[in-house]
Amino acid sequence: MKKYQRYFRKHHRLWIVFAFLIGFIGLYFSLYSSFFSFSFFSDIGAFIQGLFSPVTLDYINITNQQVEALKEENQRLAEVLELKNTTSNYQGIVARVLYRDLDYWFQTITIDKGEKEGIEEGMAVVDEYGLIGKVVQTSSYSSLVRLVSANHEHNKIAVSVLVGDDVYNGILQGYDPQEEVLLVSSIRSTSNIEIGSIVQTNGLGEVFPTGIYVGEVVSIVNDELGLSKILKVKPKSSFDDIRYVMVLGRGN
Repeated sequence: MKKYQRYFRKHHRLWIVFAFLIGFIGLYFSLYSSFFSFSFFSDIGAFIQGLFSPVTLDYINITNQQVEALKEENQRLAEVLELKNTTSNYQGIVARVLYRDLDYWFQTITIDKGEKEGIEEGMAVVDEYGLIGKVVQTSSYSSLVRLVSANHEHNKIAVSVLVGDDVYNGILQGYDPQEEVLLVSSIRSTSNIEIGSIVQTNGLGEVFPTGIYVGEVVSIVNDELGLSKILKVKPKSSFDDIRYVMVLGRGN
């Protein structure tokens, strides 16, 4: 017994350290089991999910918007392609809009087809709803199209106004961006044009076909001298958002 007492006195510091370690290890495992309990992980998981849920929802919303945008664009392309199938009297070249200048948004567009596909200056350009412009410049693989909404001194197109069996000729040469209407002038003051009359191209002085839909008359006013009428024509096409077009050639 005295032998053990002497051993303990000699190594009492070692025993104290050992006891401390045993207590520390016990406390550590106790806290460890509590720290990594299921409820703790549930709380952490809920916290992390709360942080990332808005991001996930935003991503889903963005993805859905992209899908809807693609559906709309594919629908537009399908409508232009369907128009090509109905234009058997002349060649139709489907093209995509490559570029629009922000400063001249309603003036011109650049499309991805050019001389290699047979496009020439002066050809009419339409979308699924009717006339939107004509080609004014070409290169091998692209073309510049001046829109009918462009207020340009050379942007004049011969058109006809259909009123029953009567046909009145005029000149499409302007656009009112406030009312979003095309302006047709040089109509005789004695003409019996009515609201709702259809306006279409007549091919006079132009290289593109007759009968292309331009729009519908929504207002009639006299010019300053009262010698002729100015028609405000509402197009179906939206010049603010053009994605796909078809260039009309001179024939098959």
